[in-house]
Amino acid sequence: MPDNANVRAQVAAAARSARPPRRTRSPSGGKVRVGLAAALATGALVTVSIGLLEHHMLASPHPIPYIHLFFSDTLYLKAWLASATLVLGVGQLLTAARIYGALHVSPRTWVYQVVHRWSGRVALALTLPVAFNCLFELGVRPLDVRIMVHAILGAFIYGVFVTKFLLLRMDRMDRTPGWMLPILGSALFTTILGLWLTSAYWLFTLYGWHL
Repeated sequence: MPDNANVRAQVAAAARSARPPRRTRSPSGGKVRVGLAAALATGALVTVSIGLLEHHMLASPHPIPYIHLFFSDTLYLKAWLASATLVLGVGQLLTAARIYGALHVSPRTWVYQVVHRWSGRVALALTLPVAFNCLFELGVRPLDVRIMVHAILGAFIYGVFVTKFLLLRMDRMDRTPGWMLPILGSALFTTILGLWLTSAYWLFTLYGWHL
C-alpha cells in the first residue's frame, strides 16, 4: 500500500508539472504602451511643428548667406549631402538586416551595431544643413508637386528620427515590441529615398552629375 500511495503521488506531481503555466499579465505592459504612445506622439509633434514652420515659410524664403564649400552651387552641395545620406541609409538597412538575422553574410559581432549607430548619427547630421537651406532660402511653393512632396517628406523624416531615438532608449530596457524598430527603420529609409528622388536625382537628371 505505501508503494501504491507513492506511485499515485508521483503521478499527481507529474500531472501538475505537465499543465501549461497560467498566463500572467506583465506588470510592465502598461508602461510599454505608455512609452510607445509617448514616443509616437512626440514624433508626430515634431513632424507637425516642422510642417507649420514650412507653412510659415510658404513662398517667403528668408535670405541667408550662400555656402557651397568646394561645390559649384549650393544646390549641388545639398544634392551630394543628400546622396551621402542615402548611401548611409543603405548601410543602415544592411547592418540592421544583419543585426536582426535577416541577412547572413558573416558571424554576428558588435561591429554591426557600432556601424549602424554611427552611420545613423552621421546621416542625421548631413540632413541638417540641407533642411536649413530648404526652409530659409528656397521656401515652399505649393503649386509645385515635387516641392510639396519633398516638403512633406522633409517634415516626416525628423518625426521618425525622434520616434526611433526614443524607442531605442526604451529598447535598452527591453520595453519595445520587437516589430517596432524594424518598421521605423524601413519607414526612415523609404523617406530618405523619397527625399533623394525629389531633390538630388531631379537635379542630377536636369543638369548633370558633377560637383
